[in-house]
Amino acid sequence: MFRKLSYVCQLIILISIIDEGLVKKIRALRTQGLPNETGGILLGYYDFNVKAIVIVDVLPEPAIAFQLQLLLNEVSMVLKSECKP
Repeated sequence: MFRKLSYVCQLIILISIIDEGLVKKIRALRTQGLPNETGGILLGYYDFNVKAIVIVDVLPEPAIAFQLQLLLNEVSMVLKSECKP
């Protein structure tokens, strides 16, 4: 037996803190990865006292991500050619 539960929705506003130098690093990594940029890894923590996300560093996308993107593009092209009406 399952009980019907009522949920209260609450709007949560998150504040993020990012150093200006880190913003430049993120932009540079994105520019290097275009046009196939798939995203990197953000490193940071949540500060419960001030209720803020603090981003302290960023790592480039893993090399495997680019290879997977190429593979998915290739599979997509094959499927499109095979499924034409």
